[in-house]
Amino acid sequence: MANLNDVFTGKSLKASDLQGRDVTLTISDVQVVEFDDGPKLEISFDGTGRTFICNKTNAGLIAEHHGMVYTDWPGKAITIYPTRTDFGGKMVPCIRVRAPEEIQGAQQPSAPAPPETLDNGAEVPF
Repeated sequence: MANLNDVFTGKSLKASDLQGRDVTLTISDVQVVEFDDGPKLEISFDGTGRTFICNKTNAGLIAEHHGMVYTDWPGKAITIYPTRTDFGGKMVPCIRVRAPEEIQGAQQPSAPAPPETLDNGAEVPF
């Protein structure tokens, strides 16, 4: 079936890429990238070819757990999950962040978590 998400893939993660799942990833790099509406953080992850364009809200959530110095974030794990938010009066899909222990009920792992898998056993497609 023809799907717009198959055409507009890009290197940045979209909420639909998560397929409704929470995914825990280890940050490998954080860069400041300029956009028309100002700077944002571009976060790369170990073992993926995709990046996450991090807005101020998500950056603040990461900072709550990993500190305000974003150059210290590589090597730290975060959990990203799809949800919806109000944007210009419309509810739109988005990605939010939380600390892994918030869903695991345990301390943050010292080693990277194993790859997330879908219900059919396939690895998360990014």
